Amino acid sequence: MLVTLIFNLTAVFFAWLQNSKQFKHGLKLSLFTLFLFLALRYDFGNDYMGYLDNFLEINRNSTWDISFFKIKGNEVGWFYLNKLFGAFGFFAMQAFLAGFTCIVIYKFITKYVPHKYYWFAVFLYVFQPYNMLVLSSAMRQQVAGIFFLLAFNFIVEKKWILYLITIAIASTFHSSAMFFFPFILLAYPNRKISYLQVLIIFLAFVLPMVFMQEIFGTLEFLVLKYFDFYEGYTKDTDFSINVGLGFVLNILIYLVIIYFAQKELEKKHLILYKFAIISLLLVSLSFIIPLTSRLNMYLGPIMMAVYPMVFIKIKKVEPKLLYIGVVLFLTLYQFYTFFQSPVWIEDFSEYHTIFSALKFY
Repeated sequence: MLVTLIFNLTAVFFAWLQNSKQFKHGLKLSLFTLFLFLALRYDFGNDYMGYLDNFLEINRNSTWDISFFKIKGNEVGWFYLNKLFGAFGFFAMQAFLAGFTCIVIYKFITKYVPHKYYWFAVFLYVFQPYNMLVLSSAMRQQVAGIFFLLAFNFIVEKKWILYLITIAIASTFHSSAMFFFPFILLAYPNRKISYLQVLIIFLAFVLPMVFMQEIFGTLEFLVLKYFDFYEGYTKDTDFSINVGLGFVLNILIYLVIIYFAQKELEKKHLILYKFAIISLLLVSLSFIIPLTSRLNMYLGPIMMAVYPMVFIKIKKVEPKLLYIGVVLFLTLYQFYTFFQSPVWIEDFSEYHTIFSALKFY
C-alpha cells in the first residue's frame, strides 16, 4: 500500500504543479509517473499471474488458429494481442498497454476537465481503486475500458459509425463492452434533463431494490442465454441490501449531480451527466447481480470530468467546500478500505517490479 500511495501522491502533485502554473508539463509528468507504475509492476493484483500464464500458454503454440485455446468469453482481440507480443514478451505487452492507457487518460483529461482541476481528475483516477488498481489486474477489461473512453468522443461528436466500430473493437477484448452499443443514442436529443426524467431516474434507481427477486430472474435468464461464461456472477445472490456511510455519501453526490444536470445545456457536459446517471442506476442493479458492478468500472474514469464540472457550477463557498470535501473523503475512504479487504489485500498490499521476477518474461 505504501508504494502505491507514494506513486499516487506524486502523480497528483505533478498535476497540481501544472494547475498552479509552476510547471507547464505537470500533467504529462503525472501520467508518466502512472506509466512507470503500471509498466514496471509484477505479480501485482489478483489476476496478474493468471494473465502471465495465459500469455505463455497462448505463445507455446506456433499456430494462429484460435480453436485450440478457448479464452473466457472468446475474446479474440486479447488472444491476438498476446500473439502479437509473443516475440517481445509479456512485460513488453504490459508496457505497451500502460502507455496506451496513460495517453488516452491524458487526452480525456485535457479535453473534458478544466485546466485548474487536472489535479482533481488525477486524484480521482488513482485513488478510486476500481479506476486504476483493479483494472490494472483485470487487463482485458482495462483495454476494453480504454477503447470505451476513446469512443466517448464519438458520442459527443455524433460520429455513430466510429463509435460502433470502437465499441466492437472493445468487445473483442472483453465481451461486457457490448452493453455499450446502444449508448450512441445518448447523443440524441441534445436537450436538458427534465423534472419528469428525474422522477423516472429516481424510480429506476429504487424499483430494482424493491423488486429484487423478479428482476434477478429476468437478468439471470439473459446472462445464461447470451453470456453463459458469466454464470458465476448470478450465483449465491441473497437479495439483501447492506449499506453504510460510504453508500449514503455516494448517493448524495449523485443527487447533487442530477440537480445540476437539469440546468445543463452544453452538449458535451450533458452527455457526461447522462453517463453519471447511468452509473447511478448500475449501482442499484449491482445489488441484484454483481455483473453490473463490472459494467460500472467502464464509467469510473468518466467521473474524472463530472465531479470537477459540478464543483465549478456550485457558486456559494460553503456548499462548494462541502461537496469537494465529501468527494475527497469518500475517495480516500474507498482507497483505505480497499487495502483492508480480504478480497484484495493479499495481492495488492505489496508492489513488486519486473526486476524482482525470476526471469524476464
